[in-house]
Amino acid sequence: RGVHLEVCRPDAARSVEQNLAGQWVIADGVMLRLGLLGAHQAENAAVVLRAVSALRRQGVAVGEEHVRAGLASVRWPGRLQVLRTNPPWLLDGAHNAAGAAALAREVHRFVTSAESELAQLTEDCLASGPARDDVTQYRMADDVARMLVQKQEQANRETAARLAEIEAEPGRFGLDGGHPKYREGLKKFRADPYWLSSDEAEAIGHKQYFVVEEDRKAAHMTEHGAKAAQAHLGIGSFYDSRNMNWPHYIDNALRAHKVYQRDKEYVVQNDQIIIVDEFTGRLMHGRQWSDGLHQAVEAKERVTIKQETQTLATITLQNLFKLYRQLAGMTGTAMTEADEFMKIYKLEVIAIPTNKPVRRIDYNDKIYKSVASKFDAVVEEIRSYSQEGYPADAWSLHDLLKHARRTLVSEQEHGRADAAVPAQLAAIDRALAAFNGGKGDEAALAAGYRELMGEWVGGRPVLVGTTSVEASEKLSEALTRRYGVEHEVLNARPDAVARESEIVAKAGQQHELVRGKQKRIVGNVTIATNMAGRGTDIVLGPGVAALGGLHVVGTERHESRRIDNQLRGRCGRQGDPGSSRFFLSFEDDLLRLFMGEWVLRMLQMLGFEEGMAIEDRRVNRGIEKAQKKVEERNFGIRKNLLEYDEVMDHQRKTFYALRQRILEGRGLTELIWEMIDDTVSDAVERYLDPKYPAQCAAEWAGQHLGVPLESGKLDTHDLKTLQDQVRDLAAYEARQLIQRMIGEYVDPDVPPEEWDVRGLAGWAAQYGVTLSQNQMKKMTPPELQEHIIAAAEARIATADLAPLEQYVDPQFARGRLARWAKDKFDLDIPPEELAAASREDAARRLTEAMRAAYRRREIEYPVAAVISFALERGGSNANEVAARLAAWAGRKYGRDWTYEHFVNRAPEDVFTELRALNEDFLTNRRLDAEVDTAVAQHSGAALEQWARQRFGPVMDSRPLDLSGDVAAQLKQCAYEMLRFELTWLEQQILLSTFDGLWKDHMWSMDLLRHSIGLRGYAEQDPKIAFKREGTRMFNEMLVT
Repeated sequence: RGVHLEVCRPDAARSVEQNLAGQWVIADGVMLRLGLLGAHQAENAAVVLRAVSALRRQGVAVGEEHVRAGLASVRWPGRLQVLRTNPPWLLDGAHNAAGAAALAREVHRFVTSAESELAQLTEDCLASGPARDDVTQYRMADDVARMLVQKQEQANRETAARLAEIEAEPGRFGLDGGHPKYREGLKKFRADPYWLSSDEAEAIGHKQYFVVEEDRKAAHMTEHGAKAAQAHLGIGSFYDSRNMNWPHYIDNALRAHKVYQRDKEYVVQNDQIIIVDEFTGRLMHGRQWSDGLHQAVEAKERVTIKQETQTLATITLQNLFKLYRQLAGMTGTAMTEADEFMKIYKLEVIAIPTNKPVRRIDYNDKIYKSVASKFDAVVEEIRSYSQEGYPADAWSLHDLLKHARRTLVSEQEHGRADAAVPAQLAAIDRALAAFNGGKGDEAALAAGYRELMGEWVGGRPVLVGTTSVEASEKLSEALTRRYGVEHEVLNARPDAVARESEIVAKAGQQHELVRGKQKRIVGNVTIATNMAGRGTDIVLGPGVAALGGLHVVGTERHESRRIDNQLRGRCGRQGDPGSSRFFLSFEDDLLRLFMGEWVLRMLQMLGFEEGMAIEDRRVNRGIEKAQKKVEERNFGIRKNLLEYDEVMDHQRKTFYALRQRILEGRGLTELIWEMIDDTVSDAVERYLDPKYPAQCAAEWAGQHLGVPLESGKLDTHDLKTLQDQVRDLAAYEARQLIQRMIGEYVDPDVPPEEWDVRGLAGWAAQYGVTLSQNQMKKMTPPELQEHIIAAAEARIATADLAPLEQYVDPQFARGRLARWAKDKFDLDIPPEELAAASREDAARRLTEAMRAAYRRREIEYPVAAVISFALERGGSNANEVAARLAAWAGRKYGRDWTYEHFVNRAPEDVFTELRALNEDFLTNRRLDAEVDTAVAQHSGAALEQWARQRFGPVMDSRPLDLSGDVAAQLKQCAYEMLRFELTWLEQQILLSTFDGLWKDHMWSMDLLRHSIGLRGYAEQDPKIAFKREGTRMFNEMLVT
C-alpha cells in the first residue's frame, strides 16, 4: 500500500544512433547520450527518467546535468561490453532466453563478419573446462567395478547360504555373538546385504569388496576390494605414487553401478548421458557431473566417453544471492524451509492465507511390503477413480464417507445446510452401519457413495506423480496390461517433452470411453514425473469440480516435503475440490535409507504379508519426521558448504576484480611494474637464502638416488662432508621406505601365490633388483625385504656424487640468480656484479635492469608489431604494406606521409625510423601540447568527440569524466595510444596467465576440499584448516 507505480511503455524510448562507443536515445522526448549498447537499454533509460520524475515530485532534488552525466558514463561489465573495436570484440553474459534473444538481435549491428562466435553458459552458476585425464582409464575402471560387483554378489550368496549356521553357532566361525554389531548385522543382511557397514559385515564374517552408502550417493572399496582390483589391473600397489588415482576411478565406477540408476538419475540419448533434475524431472542438457563421475556413468552405459571436466568458475547459490542488496521472493512451499531462510539470508517467511478455503482432502499414506504390491494398489486406485470417481479400496471409501459426514455436520451446525443434507447424512450412516468396521458388506459403501452423490458420480481425472522416468513407464505398462486404461505419460523422453503443453492441458479433463456399444464419461489419466509437480496449473474440465475434482496419486515420498506438497498442490486450487494420496513401500529409497530401523521392525511384524497395507496417521507423522531429518541433514550440508565457500568467496572477488581490471586495460603499466618488483623480490629471497644450496643438493639426491632427503640435515660447506651425509641419509631413507612399502605387495599371512609379485618386481627394479617372479615366490617376506634393502644400499654406495661439488661453491646461489635473470628476462648481469651484493643491492640492481629493459620494449614492440601486421596483411603487395604503415604513423604521430614514404624500403630501415619517432613521442611526451590545445578549444561532448577521433580504441576502456581533470585523463590516453600494441599484448598474456593460474588454483582447491577432512584425525578443525591452507595457496598464486 502507498507504493508509487509508474508504467513505462516500450515505445517511450528509442535508439537513434549506435556505435561501439555508446548510443544516442530519445526518451520521453529528450535526446540523451547512453554509455550502454542495445535497444533494450534505451527502454531502461526511459524507466530511469520516470523514476527521476517520481523522485522530483516527492521533493528530491536531482540535477539534470547529473542525470545526463550518469547515463553517459554508466558501464555494466558483461552486458554488451566492448573489449576491442577493431575487430569488434563484445562480451555479454546472457543468462536467460530473453537475454540471449536480445544479444542475438544486437550483435549483428556491430559484428558483420562471418567470423563471429557466441559462447553459451546457461542454467547454472558453474563453468567447467577439460581436465587432465586419459579417458581410457574410465573403461578400465569400469571393468574392475564389474568384476568387484560379481565378486560381491558371489560373497552375498555364500554368506546367505550359511547365515542360519552363523546365527546358531557364531563361535564355530570365529565370531563373537555378543558383539554389539552382530545382531544388527544379521538383521540388515537379511533385509539387504548392501545395507551393511564395514563393522557390521566384519561382525557377521561377511566379506565385503565395497561399501555402498546410498544416502550419501557414495561407494568405496574395502581392503578386500582394493587387493582384488590391484590383482585385476596388475599395476602393483595403489599406494605407489604412479597408481594413486586408481581408487578414485574405481570408486566412481562403483557409484555409477550401484548408486546411479538409468532412467532415474539420468537417461541415455544419442550416445550421451543426460542428467535428470531430481526436483523437476527435466533433462539438463549440457550438464555433467564433476570429478569424473559423469565419465564413469558413460563407461557403464558403453557410450562415448567425454573428457573429464574441471571446475573453472563456481559460486554457491547462497553467495550468489548475497550479491544482491535486497532479497525477496514468493512460493507456495517455503514454510518448511523457514529456518534456513532465517539462518542463511536473515529473511522471515510469512504465510499468506489462500485466496479461497482449501477443499482438498489429503488421505493418509498407504504402505506396502514391496514395490510390486504398491504398484498393484496404485493401478487399482487409478482405474477406480478415473472410471467410477471413488476409490476401489473399501477402507479408503470408508474414510471418504466419514470425511463427507463431518463436512455435512459442520454445515448444519453453522446454519449453511440445505434441505437435502438430512437425507445425505442418513445415506452415509446406513452405508457405514452396513460396513460395520470391515465386518459387514463392503458393497454398501459404494452404494452409499452413489446415493450421496446422486447424478454427480463419474470418472474423475487422475494425476499420478512418479519419481523417475523408469517408474512412469513401468506404471504405464502395468496400467495398459491390466485394464487397458487410456492415459498420457509426461516424462523426460523427447516425444513427451514435445507434447508437454498438450498433455497438461488435458490433465484435468474427461473424455468419452467407448467399449463395444457402451459409452461412458471417464476421467483423463496422466502419469508424470516431477515435470508436472511444480508450477503446473491443471485446469478442471466442465463438471469435474462437482464430481470431486482432480485426484492426485503419489507413488513415492520425496526426501523434501516441499516436493510432496507441490505435487498435492496440483489439485484443490482456487477453492476447487480435490484429493490426494501417497502410496509407499518398504523398498522405497526414503524408507530404506532414512527409516531403516523402523522398516526392519515393521518387516518383522506378525502377519504383515504381501499385499497388505498399513494406513495410520502415526505412520504419516513418522514419515514426515524422517523427511524433516533429511531436510535438516541437507541443510547442514548446504551450511557446511557455505562455510567452506567463505574463503573462495573472498578469493573470487579479489581475483575477478583484478581480471576485470586487465580486461578493461586499466593501469596495466602500474600492474606490470608491481609484478616485476614482486618477481625480483621473490627471486632474491629464494636464491640468496642461506639454505638454498642445501635445498638444491637434496633435490638432486631425490632425483638421482630415488629417495627424499631433508635439506636441513645437509652441510654444504665441504664436499666430502656433503657426500657422506647424502649417502648415509639416502641409505637410511631407502631402508625406511622399503620397510613401509613391501607390505603392499607381500603378506606373510597369505600364500605366495596371492602375492602381487608382478607389482613388486616392477617397484623393486628402481633399486637394481633383478629377481624373477618365481624367485620372489620362493623367498620369505623378510628375505625379500633384506634383499631389496641390500640392493638399494649398494646402488647408493656406488653412485657418482661428484655433481654435488657445485653446491659447495660460495658463489653458487648468486650464479643461479644471474642465470635466472638471463633465462627469464634476457638480462646479461655478470655474476661478479652480484658476488658481494647484499640482498637489497641485488634486488635494486635487478629491478633497475628489468625496468630499463621493459622501457625499451615499450618503445620497440609497437613498431615491430605494426610492421609484422602490415607485412602479414599486405603480403606481396608492397604498396599495400607501405600504405598501412603510413596510415598507422598518421594516426599515431600526426605525420602526413603517403605510401611512397615507405615503399621499397627495407623493414630494418622502417623499424629504425619509426622506433626513433616512438621513442621521441614517449620520452618527451610530444602529445601533451596537443592535448592542452584541444582542452582550450573544446569542452563537453565536442572534446570527447575529438578525443575519440585522436586516440581511437583507447577511449573504449577510458570514458572521460568531464567533472574531473580532463587534461590529465587525455594525456594518459595519449600515453596509452603510443603503447597500444604493447597494452594489447599485455592483456592477452596476463589474461592467459591469470586464467591458467586460476584454473590450477581451482583444481588445487578441489583436491584440498576433498582431503581436508583428514585433518580431523589430527584434532584440527577441518574448516579452519581449509581457510588457512586455501588462503596460503591463493596468496602463493597471486605471487606466482
